[in-house]
Amino acid sequence: MSARETPMGKGFGPGPFQRLIGLEPPVIAEGRATIRLVLGPDHMNRQDRPHGGLICTLLDCAMGEAVSHRDGRPPFRTLTLNMSTNFIAAARGASITAEGWRTGGGRTTVFAEAVVKDEDGTVLATAQGTFRVKEQ
Repeated sequence: MSARETPMGKGFGPGPFQRLIGLEPPVIAEGRATIRLVLGPDHMNRQDRPHGGLICTLLDCAMGEAVSHRDGRPPFRTLTLNMSTNFIAAARGASITAEGWRTGGGRTTVFAEAVVKDEDGTVLATAQGTFRVKEQ
């Protein structure tokens, strides 16, 4: 399977920003997506913790992937309309993982939630999002 080949079908491929920060290919199931990132020195803030913007990126990507795959069809294009993030704890370890899932919505506007955890399973942040989806 290619980096974006999933049981749901071939995806769009990672964008330039996702490649730049080193996101691993997502693991996608119907209405759910998991994305892992191995942390490096360029991901850190001045306190030597993963930057909050990086954590928001993982949350957004996980929710976007989760809502873009449904009904066994090729992925839908998604646009984030709104995202609310709650930061809970500082990361420990060498990687962080985001898991996103669809929570509801209709044909073109859908809702999702996501969580980012560190290697120990500590919840670092949660998010809720609203997304516009449309077929390719």
